[in-house]
Amino acid sequence: KDFLRNMTILEKACKDGNLNKNKHIIVFSTESGVLKIKATIWMVGKNYILLKENLYIPIKSIINVT
Repeated sequence: KDFLRNMTILEKACKDGNLNKNKHIIVFSTESGVLKIKATIWMVGKNYILLKENLYIPIKSIINVT
């Protein structure tokens, strides 16, 4: 259930970024700790999101998107 909710949030943020060029705050965990960035989500895949400059973030590491 959480997975589907998270995918819906990511897909909405991706559509908003591609259509309106809006950036979203993405909070995610890494081996070094929790990071927060403001970026446009260009694509949502099965396991990863794609940001500018071929930066991929695993969906399972995403904590929040606003």
